[in-house]
Amino acid sequence: MAKAKSNPAPLPGLSAQQSAALSGNEQNAYEAIFSVLQVYGLGSLARTLYQYEVKGFDSQTVNFLIQQTKEWKQRFAGNVELEKRGLAPLQPAEYLAVEQSYAQALKAAGIPQGMYGQSDFAQWIGGSVSASEIQQRAQVAAQWVNSNDPSVLQALQDYHGITKGDMIGFALDQKRSLPYLNLVSQQAQVGASALRAGLHSSADFSMQLANMVQNGNLSQQAVDQGYSQIAQQLPRMEDLAKLSGRNFNQESAEQATFMGNAAAQQNQLRIVQSEQAKFAGSPGLGSNFYHPDYGLARDMEGAF
Repeated sequence: MAKAKSNPAPLPGLSAQQSAALSGNEQNAYEAIFSVLQVYGLGSLARTLYQYEVKGFDSQTVNFLIQQTKEWKQRFAGNVELEKRGLAPLQPAEYLAVEQSYAQALKAAGIPQGMYGQSDFAQWIGGSVSASEIQQRAQVAAQWVNSNDPSVLQALQDYHGITKGDMIGFALDQKRSLPYLNLVSQQAQVGASALRAGLHSSADFSMQLANMVQNGNLSQQAVDQGYSQIAQQLPRMEDLAKLSGRNFNQESAEQATFMGNAAAQQNQLRIVQSEQAKFAGSPGLGSNFYHPDYGLARDMEGAF
């Protein structure tokens, strides 16, 4: 007795009845296009693809119509934004490659998987953001999060309200340019220098110093040394200023030390001279006092 022929398996995404309704060529075309849609994560378009095949559309027409569906536009939302800007959309394979480069950059920086996904990638693609920029931003975020210096983290929170949990989002936010992000990082380093010395640099002044460091007019080492010196001298200088009827505070010291402010330096000099006039021959402030004509850590004895 002859064995009955088994029914062929239905096409992926279709019932056996739907599969049987397509001719051999239509089944081949369906399988070819559906396999590509699955790569794109668009297997949900199986029913739509089936309807196009039933209507007898050729492959070129099917591909065009598929790309007009809501599902396709959501999956490649970055292309929609590019077209709104008058730019050419990416080919699907290129689009997926860019997404992969974003994912690799985030992974390399230690950003937890799943924190960012297709919707974020679409925003970056639509904004023509390169994978290299995302990599730089992710590296900054990772540097903040993994910082072993609590003063840096404290400065970021003080100046920008960024908690440790917010740092990755802040760094990857496209509303903030990459140069600005790097400047914020430098500002945090400046603020950390002050905090380690037991002081607090204002947001505006720390940003001024950050700009100077980035422009090569000041080194981070000089910032560290300057705040350390200010912290050592400030209590004594404030006391002497009161005795001599002058005003002196941290801002005065910062202006004299970092900005070369002539008025602040002259005021500082007058306070020291006033003490020396009262206590001639005594060590006074000692050998570590800042003098504008001699710099930091120079001997004050005999300077006047």
